[in-house]
Amino acid sequence: MEKRFISCIPVTFGSGHKDLSSPYSQFKAKIKESLKGLDFSNFKKVNVSFSVYIVKDREKYGNDLDNFAKPIIDALNEARIIKNEWQIFSIYMKKVIVSDRSHEGIAIQIK
Repeated sequence: MEKRFISCIPVTFGSGHKDLSSPYSQFKAKIKESLKGLDFSNFKKVNVSFSVYIVKDREKYGNDLDNFAKPIIDALNEARIIKNEWQIFSIYMKKVIVSDRSHEGIAIQIK
């Protein structure tokens, strides 16, 4: 699949993740909607690559790169884009600092 950019406010795994109106749930919903129709469930192995685009001032609030992986992978699983997380054999993550919040989002690619 080609790399897709999803314009959104990236959110890390944390409190309130079960509340459907929480930023965490909204972030996952945005991923699911943006990748709707993709189906890698029959693949034995998939590789996931994503870049998280955030503004620099978010670093002081504990927005560690690894904490963005959980909602992204959960969204792929919940949307049935992948059959289950066991299919994922590699994850490549990168943080990109952007100048303002209007450029925040994630770029994702599944192979």
